[in-house]
Amino acid sequence: MGALPSSLKADWLADAPASDLAAHCDGLLVAYSGGVDSTVLLGLLVAARNDGSPPFVSVRPALAAVHVHHGLLTEADGWAQHAKEQCAAWGVPCYVKRVCVDSDVVQAKGLEAAARAARYQAIADVARCWGDELRRDDPRRTVRIAVVLAHHRDDQVETFWFRLLRGAGVRGLTAMAPWAPMPMQKEDPSLTLFLWRPLLALPKAWLIAYAQKQHLFWVEDPTNATYGEAERSRFRRNLLRQHLLPELRRFFPGVDRVTLRTIETMNETQRCLDDLAVLDDAALTHPAGGWHAQHFFALAAHRQHNLIRWAIHCQRKLPPPQARLIAALRQLASATKQRQVALTPAIALAADRERIWLMLR
Repeated sequence: MGALPSSLKADWLADAPASDLAAHCDGLLVAYSGGVDSTVLLGLLVAARNDGSPPFVSVRPALAAVHVHHGLLTEADGWAQHAKEQCAAWGVPCYVKRVCVDSDVVQAKGLEAAARAARYQAIADVARCWGDELRRDDPRRTVRIAVVLAHHRDDQVETFWFRLLRGAGVRGLTAMAPWAPMPMQKEDPSLTLFLWRPLLALPKAWLIAYAQKQHLFWVEDPTNATYGEAERSRFRRNLLRQHLLPELRRFFPGVDRVTLRTIETMNETQRCLDDLAVLDDAALTHPAGGWHAQHFFALAAHRQHNLIRWAIHCQRKLPPPQARLIAALRQLASATKQRQVALTPAIALAADRERIWLMLR
């Protein structure tokens, strides 16, 4: 694959600030499944590296790929071999990481969520090992690695509708950010991980056309095909992708454009809510941590909810259901001695006569 056509050098990067942040990382680790999306992504980055195009300017970040072998399908071994061969052809180190999907998580959250959790943890593990290689000359320095994901515009629209149908709030309806910190199960002061999605402005059709024009080879995941009723309950995103969104596009041709505009509005709204939470947090902070209980409960209910959701987000945890949050605040509003109420498996809300605070569980 040769140099990028000049018309693509600026256009394929969805967000210029995110591209600049990526350029200042020590390494870019591409999540490479071998499918068409990640193949185009890796190919574009290889071409940009060879051509000296963004994000490979001045101090060039290192480039590598990680392929997660879930072992859920018989084709998985062949996909891993394809990933290694394609990366070797492009001169990109490829790390194949085998994972075991947790059956308990499957029972609790479904196969897709369990596989995603295992995949992100595997990527973090590979990034940690790669970071050790990158800091070989200076073991004490902190390494910054951007995990590069091939999410595109169609994925962004799909994410919005999937979250909407699951009852997400404003933050959830902001969909996917071009650049974000990557949550890690174990904090590592020597490693900082980010998620970078440079293709969010490009539709799936563009990626397929580009792959065909460049004569790229990729693998096909059979779970992306149309399934019967039993499989639809397991692969709900595919149900949305294969059936619901096509029908919406047929009757509402502008649904993608309207959805993206709504995502922008949700992002602006969330920033305003975060600004309000910062102001309330500063006004109510208790010296022992948390907030003064009397002043907190004097706030309007929607500002109480907003402050708690913001504080939970700052801890990189998922928010509780609205009904659970309301019930917990009702129980704690008249607390005269210390009490705590679970909001989620990871977060509890505690209160006494003087203050109210969050507790990590």
